[in-house]
Amino acid sequence: MDKTEIKIYNQELGLDGTITELIDWCYRYSDDYSDAALDEIAAQANQLGLSNDQIQIPILVKLDRQREQKADGTLPYEQMKLDRLHGSQIGYTSTEEYGEVEVRQEGDKVLVAVTGSDDNGFFTAASACSVDEFMNGNEKFLESFIGSVLFYSKVYEEES
Repeated sequence: MDKTEIKIYNQELGLDGTITELIDWCYRYSDDYSDAALDEIAAQANQLGLSNDQIQIPILVKLDRQREQKADGTLPYEQMKLDRLHGSQIGYTSTEEYGEVEVRQEGDKVLVAVTGSDDNGFFTAASACSVDEFMNGNEKFLESFIGSVLFYSKVYEEES
C-alpha cells in the first residue's frame, strides 16, 4: 500500500483523510484546522517520509495564521511561500510606510524592489536573492531583506 493512501483519523483534532488530502485541505480550508491539527498533519507527513515541501505546508499555514492574528503590518511571507509550493510564481505588491514594495519571481531569483521618498528625495532600491534562499528563510527573512535593500541599495532620482 502506498504510504500516501494510509487513512489518518483523529476525532479530537478533526482529522479524517489520507495525508495528501489533509495537506491539501489544511491549505484550502485553513480555518477548519486548529494549530494542534496543523502540527499533527506536519508530524504525520514527516513520519510517513513525505517531501520537505509537503511537510512545510501545514507549518506555513499555521505561521501565516499567526502573522494575520498579530496584525503587525508585516508582509505575508508565508503566503508567498505557500503560493510557490502550490505551483504559482512568487509575487506581491503593497504600499507601506517606507514606500511601494514589489516582490516577484524572475526565473530562479526573487526580486525585491522599493520605490518611495524620504528627506533626501525620491528613491528606488532593489536587490535579488535566489528562490531557494527565499523559500528557506525564517519568519523575519523578508522584513530583514527589505531593510538591507533600503539601507544598501537606495538610488535617488537626480534633480532636473
